[in-house]
Amino acid sequence: MILENALILFVVWLFYGLSHSLLASGRFKNYVKNWFPGFHKSYRLFYIISSCLLFFPPAYYQWHLITPTLWVNPFWLKYSGLALFLSGIYFLKKSFKNYDSPLFSGLKKEDTNPEPLVQKGILGIIRHPLYTSTLIIVWGYFLYRADAGALAFALAIHLYILVGIYWEEKKLIHLYGDEYIAYRKKTPMLIPNIRLRKN
Repeated sequence: MILENALILFVVWLFYGLSHSLLASGRFKNYVKNWFPGFHKSYRLFYIISSCLLFFPPAYYQWHLITPTLWVNPFWLKYSGLALFLSGIYFLKKSFKNYDSPLFSGLKKEDTNPEPLVQKGILGIIRHPLYTSTLIIVWGYFLYRADAGALAFALAIHLYILVGIYWEEKKLIHLYGDEYIAYRKKTPMLIPNIRLRKN
């Protein structure tokens, strides 16, 4: 039963990720635009609030779930996981500086034309720093906890991120065309290549 809990947790987190991707999809946004004229202007804010609200049920479920420890966690591995976790949070905070925060959060209305494609700073060496940060956080959490629940969480979020990147890049190619294709060819997806940085 305890192992079944970890499997259920994996499915719950995967459902959260798929829901997150569905809300971000252009098709769903167009559906909202067609059925609720005017509301789509505030869609980004709706998306952020919905994503936060959808996060709490699986997080609450995981917090109260008992799953088996996978190994006796040595001190050095446990605190290496904690260091990774904190590094991921730091990297996430630094990565947000490359984005228009009011626009990202939905507090600023989106223009009809897309924002210019940013290819400098951290985005000059990696295409998806927010996803990389998230992966560092979830796998750091797993190494710290070393239990089946943390593993289910990390695997589900990792799988969701790979699917999310696929759909997000399709949308970015639609928005920016050849410019994004050229950017994708020269810039790694998740693991930065420091040699690419010019400044």
